[in-house]
Amino acid sequence: MSKTVVANQASSVVIPETTDRRLLVVDFLAQRFKHVSREQWQQRMQQGRVYWHDHKLIGLDTLVEPKARVYYYRELESEPEVPLYEHLVFENENFVVAFKPHFLALNPSGNVIENCLVNRLRKSLVCEELTPAHRLDRATAGLVLLVKKVEHRHRYHELFASRRIKKTYQALSMGDGVDENSQWHINSRITKGQPSFRMVSQPTEDPNSWSKIVKIDTLKHISLFELEPITGKTHQLRLHMNDIGYPILNDRLYPELLSEAALDYSNPLKLLAQKLSFIDPLDQRAYDFSVAGFDLNTELL
Repeated sequence: MSKTVVANQASSVVIPETTDRRLLVVDFLAQRFKHVSREQWQQRMQQGRVYWHDHKLIGLDTLVEPKARVYYYRELESEPEVPLYEHLVFENENFVVAFKPHFLALNPSGNVIENCLVNRLRKSLVCEELTPAHRLDRATAGLVLLVKKVEHRHRYHELFASRRIKKTYQALSMGDGVDENSQWHINSRITKGQPSFRMVSQPTEDPNSWSKIVKIDTLKHISLFELEPITGKTHQLRLHMNDIGYPILNDRLYPELLSEAALDYSNPLKLLAQKLSFIDPLDQRAYDFSVAGFDLNTELL
């Protein structure tokens, strides 16, 4: 564990339009973020770490402004170390493609500030504006596209929104290879479950998620799958693998929520974002990136 950690970049929250204008900002923040005490917010304000979009400082007696955005710096008394490391796959003047290991968060969240992919790369590449163009679960390893300049972010985000980028994953699951099907086109409606960090996949005539899944090899009791998500819902591939009866190896959320336990770096979720293909919206060049996939022989050792 390290000492108190303060984020280098500010986070923000928008004050809802319906908020009572007589409410102090310090009270709004204490109510909004219940894990941070009112006294801690007061201390951050006194240190100049809470401000409006125009960088005007917010004081202890400042009233809320509905629909305004409040900026603040996240702090943690301690942050867990992650003894796993990313590596660069490609870099040019506009974007970076990096490999994110299992267990490393993509962005600051919860008990993570500095030990995430984006902040590690901002430091190593000296690029404070670096931002991921898409999501990748902490439990999942693989390729991530990150944009270098603020003014280009929307161009790369649009690649994903308009489905003009192809992402291919690999997954491992228990299976003996005896199956009527070797490929599936899955669609379902994915919604929040209970607890809220688990999702629920249900068959419906009004789906919001689509995936293509192909079983490409089986060795003894383990099967290797190639997955192509057409949409990008939270936990989509984990849910769709479970839907076809092949839950991903070492998945602690699906099909059942397993009890909390210390991180076991030797047993990661067997899901890998292996390939990324797209035409760059700025230079119009075609790019194809990949990393080594799972080796069934190695997995059986």
